[in-house]
Amino acid sequence: MIIEDNQDSAEMLGMLLEFNGHVVYGANSGSAGLSLASKLDVDFVLTDLGLPDMNEIDVIRAL
Repeated sequence: MIIEDNQDSAEMLGMLLEFNGHVVYGANSGSAGLSLASKLDVDFVLTDLGLPDMNEIDVIRAL
């Protein structure tokens, strides 16, 4: 899963991961990422360091 508020960055990372055979989910905020992660079986999370609504450390702790 990619948690990134910059749409261009999220799309670029997503395409790179999908090209390498991964299923990619995306969220544009920490709270949206946590909500999505609670509904999915997520193996790996890439998160932005400057999310608009949450500190990245708080997102990681909540996961």
